[in-house]
Amino acid sequence: MAKTRLLVPIIVNLGLVFAAAAQELKPQIGEPMPPFRNAAASTEAFSSIVGGTVTKDFPGVGALVQIGPTNQVVNACTGTLVGCRWFLTAGHCVAQQNAETFKIFFHSAGFFDVKNPPLLAPEYKPCANDEVTACPRADVALLELVHPIVGIKPLPITRNNPVPPGDTGTIVGFGTTSSSRADFGIKRRGAVTAGTCKGSVVGADDQGWLCWKFLSGKNATNCSADSGGPYVASNGAAAGVTSGDLSKVACTSGALVFDTRLTNHSSWFNKTASDIKSAACGEGPQAGEPSAPSTQLVIDNYKPDGAPYSHTFTVDEGVSSLNVSAAGTGAHFYNVHMSLSLGSPTKQDQPDQRCKPDIVGNLAYCAVESPEPGQWQIVVSFNTSDPSAEMPFIYQIVASEYFARK
Repeated sequence: MAKTRLLVPIIVNLGLVFAAAAQELKPQIGEPMPPFRNAAASTEAFSSIVGGTVTKDFPGVGALVQIGPTNQVVNACTGTLVGCRWFLTAGHCVAQQNAETFKIFFHSAGFFDVKNPPLLAPEYKPCANDEVTACPRADVALLELVHPIVGIKPLPITRNNPVPPGDTGTIVGFGTTSSSRADFGIKRRGAVTAGTCKGSVVGADDQGWLCWKFLSGKNATNCSADSGGPYVASNGAAAGVTSGDLSKVACTSGALVFDTRLTNHSSWFNKTASDIKSAACGEGPQAGEPSAPSTQLVIDNYKPDGAPYSHTFTVDEGVSSLNVSAAGTGAHFYNVHMSLSLGSPTKQDQPDQRCKPDIVGNLAYCAVESPEPGQWQIVVSFNTSDPSAEMPFIYQIVASEYFARK
């Protein structure tokens, strides 16, 4: 029998054993990063993963992580910046949770704290035990950031015209590549075509849900920790949030996927989040614009034994801020310990003290103001107690330049 699968991993009672800090070793020379470019000009080719590709695009899509007592991630989802202070995700990700235990991670801006309580749609109704229908109902929530974000443009929300069947959309998330691998932390995108819910997904109608059938090799699907991530319609607006699927085994070919539509919640959005229609956050450049380009490097043949690798990239003249993030994951993301540092053009042999990395579990970020133009290097390492058990292991580095306004 098919079962309703909510796509949220919860990891508890983690035993973490790490070796010595990798940055004490001399880094090996790794592949250089490509030149900076804006999102509109980017092309991303990478091995197919749950029907999708690793991406640096959609800068407003972030990872929602709940932090455990030893700074490890114990619960994870995805979500979307829809206002400079507002993050949209699935209700089941945050229901009955203390939002202050969560952080939101963006490639181009780092980590953000969240105010308590999380705000659930008034009609939210959780799944009943062993329910085999599309659920939860009204699976939508808003989280308010403690400090407003700057430099990332919110994603607009589809408010009035529901996405019709046949719309070619994009799903985005930081989730896992299968139900048997806990490899959360790498942002991916995939192409899907909206189908009809009524008559194909039990309990779903076409007013409240967006649905499609996952067929391996033909389209994409969501998996654990993609919950709350957006369905981005062909017009570029968020039309739904990921809820779950009906399947014998989640995230496998034949799964009936359902997202919660957002059009039914327009009045609640307007009432709850006054700045949700913001076209930009801050007066400066917005990530992905020509004045705030980014670059990405993906390495899929690393063994997480703590060996540091350095990757060079060239910072342009006139950059006011350099923002760098990294994430690495294998079979068990919660066993990963990582380090990150930057070397400037004048002192590549030692860490630049302006980069003070913020590390949460297998995610890291740092920023440098007024970086010198020229060749920089990023040094990363990933360490686990049993490197062989984590293979294959992948890491993603994203660097963003913000140019000063002229």
